[in-house]
Amino acid sequence: MKIAIVTHQYSIGGGEVVAFQLAEAMTKAGVELYYISGNPPMGEEKKGINVIRINQKEPDRFIHKYLVKFPGLYRKFGRNIFNKELDSILTKIKPDIINIHGVVATHWDVSCIEICLKHAPVVWTLHDMSSFTGRCGQAYDCKQYINGCTESCTDLHIPVLIPPKESKLAYQEKKSMIQNNNALSAIAPSKWLYGRAVEGMWKNKNVGIIPNGSPLDVYKPISKKKARDFFKIPTDKPVLMTAAANLRDSRKGSNLLIDALSRVEEKVTLITMGNGSIDLSLDNVFVKNLGYLPISDKHNAYSAANIFVLPSLAENHPMVFIEAIACETPVIAFPTTGLLDCVIPEKTGWLCDEVSAESLGNTINTAINELKSGTTTFKCRDVAESEYDINVQVKRYLSFFEKEIARCKDLYS
Repeated sequence: MKIAIVTHQYSIGGGEVVAFQLAEAMTKAGVELYYISGNPPMGEEKKGINVIRINQKEPDRFIHKYLVKFPGLYRKFGRNIFNKELDSILTKIKPDIINIHGVVATHWDVSCIEICLKHAPVVWTLHDMSSFTGRCGQAYDCKQYINGCTESCTDLHIPVLIPPKESKLAYQEKKSMIQNNNALSAIAPSKWLYGRAVEGMWKNKNVGIIPNGSPLDVYKPISKKKARDFFKIPTDKPVLMTAAANLRDSRKGSNLLIDALSRVEEKVTLITMGNGSIDLSLDNVFVKNLGYLPISDKHNAYSAANIFVLPSLAENHPMVFIEAIACETPVIAFPTTGLLDCVIPEKTGWLCDEVSAESLGNTINTAINELKSGTTTFKCRDVAESEYDINVQVKRYLSFFEKEIARCKDLYS
């Protein structure tokens, strides 16, 4: 089986990390794979991965980057610059199947998927709701995506690359592509996202559920003393941890966490990981911002914590959850979106009663007391090994790919 993974870029969080970890693990498993990306991590070819950088040549790169700011012009001229190069690459590779990650709401648009469909069946891994909405990654309480997004979209979290007036057209373009291509299928990492997808334009399409995975030889627990000594973290009080690619992103719930910490009954240490910081002046909370850590150091941070707090308002299947439980650190989260798939009481952590700072504060207090008393035991690592090992994810993906190749055989004969 020859696989092409196509993704916009490699970043410190999100679907692109999932894509690259899959590429790395599949390559190690002996799969012939090509990783096509506009911005792959540098030097990764040394790991044996066939990396193909796309959209890097001037002046095409500059023209494409400029036109993408103007959706009307981009549709007429910009997309052809990128798609022509992608078409040429796929013609040379001749893949048996193509796995798409992270192309919507970035510098690439869905027209590139139609280019991919010319060459092989396409499996689109859904990392948020953007494949079946007009312009948003998370619709929250909005239900327009079910029957059709319109220009009335008021979501303020959307990149300026997709203005509200483009929402209806973008929705119609995606719907036409999804429903009129039998060789297009999808993978949703969570039951929640699967439910939203088949409620919308993925209805009656082949959509599988395969949770994300992580390399558990990298994310593994060490002793709390050793982990805390590594970062010079005080050992005389409970340690909470939170992490996000951007800690100041309002969708990640930092404001709710700050409010919740003011309700914590005893002194704690809060360690943060990611870009930005959480700054507060509370007598009961000592904050240590670790910043962005290399992968080799992340397991130390997770192992140093007694509890990982994930206050996001909406998530699909967050990697930080997998990384935390792989390091034997239970997780606190709100009872919403894909987090309901992840946090299992008495196995992987605690779910709050509701989405509020008061509930989060109460749950943190409960968790600290339960851990101190020893009344609760968790099976974090066991769950990580059985459900979220990257090698388990690879096996599930390859099985899905094989079935799709067989199903679409007549379309590419």
